[in-house]
Amino acid sequence: MDPAFIFPLGAAVFIILIFTGYTYGKRRVEAFHRFARRKGMSFTKKADPAALHQFNDLELIPDNTINTVSNIIQGDVDGISVMICDVRITKLTGNTSMPTHQKGHTVAILQGDQVDLPFFTMYPANFIYKMLRTLGKQSIAFPSHPEFSDTYVLKGDDENALRTSFHDQAVSYFIHHKELSIEGSGDRLLYFRFGKFIKPGELNSFLSEGIAVFRLFE
Repeated sequence: MDPAFIFPLGAAVFIILIFTGYTYGKRRVEAFHRFARRKGMSFTKKADPAALHQFNDLELIPDNTINTVSNIIQGDVDGISVMICDVRITKLTGNTSMPTHQKGHTVAILQGDQVDLPFFTMYPANFIYKMLRTLGKQSIAFPSHPEFSDTYVLKGDDENALRTSFHDQAVSYFIHHKELSIEGSGDRLLYFRFGKFIKPGELNSFLSEGIAVFRLFE
């Protein structure tokens, strides 16, 4: 290819990618807004930075990150306070402010006095978590359901309380519903699929599954 064409071609590809990303983002915002209206819930395009403190105590947000929260749907569903949002997380390099890696998830935060959970995190038992387990990061196991440990890594501060919360019905549910990521503490439960932004057409099933998971702990 003639070098004279390389720069214009690269610029054209860059512009196309920017335009495609903008169009996708705009359509996503509109779709989330429509879903919120249908459900009688509120919608906010982007969170005020001052409101991000509510995420500070979540394992979802690691130290040394910057993050944005957008496409926020909020409301009450069957007596449960629900917030669905897109969370984008950017890791920073060492002591500098240079971003190195970005990831994100669509997250459902469910809250209600129907539950009183001990602090816990539960993530899919993929290669990384299995490796951490061999380094001494032990997961809580259930002898009556040995397949649970092949499916999830469950950790928390109070093992006895967790064993009470994770009764047979809950453990069986998670064995048959793989790839979920969950954090719980007190009256709040956070539910998502690690590294996945939910498509607008999946919002209804995502909300329903989040409610179902919350009700497991009632």
